[in-house]
Amino acid sequence: MADAEPTEHQLGRVDRQRLYDVVETIEEVLTDRGLHLKPAKKAELILLVYEEIAESEEAGIKYDKEKIVRLVSLAS
Repeated sequence: MADAEPTEHQLGRVDRQRLYDVVETIEEVLTDRGLHLKPAKKAELILLVYEEIAESEEAGIKYDKEKIVRLVSLAS
């Protein structure tokens, strides 16, 4: 992964509230469903969701929490 080109979001500042919300939502979904992800897979999921939300917000689209729930279900 070190060889991958950085995205625009990787080069910018981290939105602390967005990151907090992403981690909190993912953890809630995992706990509520009794699911567990290995740390590397969870980290990738957090990055994916964070970037998806950032891109949606930049396009003026409100990100749907249900989409996070579906992504967590697919990742586990």
